[in-house]
Amino acid sequence: RAMVETVTRKQSFTKRLVKLKWLRCLDSAIASNKAWLSLSDMRSIGRRLGIKSTTEIDEMLSLFHELGMVLHFTGTDSLRQIIVVKPQWLINKVGCVIKDSDVHDYPMSLEKSGLKEDLNTFLHSGIASVDLLHHLWDNEQCEFLMDLLRQMLIMSDWKFNNETKMLIPSVIKNEHVFDTRIEADSNVCVFDFSSSFLPLGVFERLVCLIVQHSSSSSGAEPLIARNFSQISLPKRNGITIMLVNEPKLQRFKLVVLESENSDLAFDIVASMLRKIVSEAMHNRLDFSVLFKSREDQKGMIEYNEAKRQKLKPWFRDEPDAKNSSASGNKDSGAISDVINVDLTTFMEYLDKLD
Repeated sequence: RAMVETVTRKQSFTKRLVKLKWLRCLDSAIASNKAWLSLSDMRSIGRRLGIKSTTEIDEMLSLFHELGMVLHFTGTDSLRQIIVVKPQWLINKVGCVIKDSDVHDYPMSLEKSGLKEDLNTFLHSGIASVDLLHHLWDNEQCEFLMDLLRQMLIMSDWKFNNETKMLIPSVIKNEHVFDTRIEADSNVCVFDFSSSFLPLGVFERLVCLIVQHSSSSSGAEPLIARNFSQISLPKRNGITIMLVNEPKLQRFKLVVLESENSDLAFDIVASMLRKIVSEAMHNRLDFSVLFKSREDQKGMIEYNEAKRQKLKPWFRDEPDAKNSSASGNKDSGAISDVINVDLTTFMEYLDKLD
């Protein structure tokens, strides 16, 4: 403990001067004994204490969020409107949905509410109805919570078969037995994390992003399992990809069935992975990329060598900024200019790739 205190006192934020009225505003928010406050409530408290500028309120909330005093997310308008004063409230709300059903029960009231079938579907496929989520969250700040899980890349919209539901891959337990013979007649890209490690949640976040992208069209409903997904991308009359998670080997594979679409499929998946590394891993996760072409059965080829050879079908003959920068290196990446933008802008960028 003494060591922690010594190191903490040396941190730059401990020497930062904070206006007294900001601290009084924080004390008032905590004294309200509410789990969360609306932005208008916080502004009212600020005005009473002499903080009349909305810009100053935003600066104050940004500092307190950075220090972990409150939680104020700004990725969407729905998130901006809520300030979480008691983080345990947020943990409890997320835990109402994402938990190990073998250890923690879901409420018995679901059966009385006619949502038992919705729960069974959710536990089997990870697909939750909006009604189920509202019930689990007691109809409290549901839009805020759904927006937050989207921004954290834990949840994605599931808009297939004229339905709007939500996908949370991390709750899925069933595994898919992948037929490795498919690889022999397909193009395969491996994202290898063995030089460091493949954290839990990376694969699931990638599935979320791809499903969100796929939901922008009326394509075929994806097949999602704990270790596998087969998804149709809304590009070039449809691109069918498979993602195969191999956690024991610290890697996952991208399998593209149509050769002519391999380059674009790689651009999209590599861009999404770089976004995840930036957003969820704070650029502290390294990986390497290897390719195999069904036209060339020499084995896996490392990214830089494949790029030098212009390995077909992963790389185009013409100079192309997309392929030339989609490696796993931190300072390259197909989306080096947009990985730090908000999620909506990022998804709009992907829609323009072709």
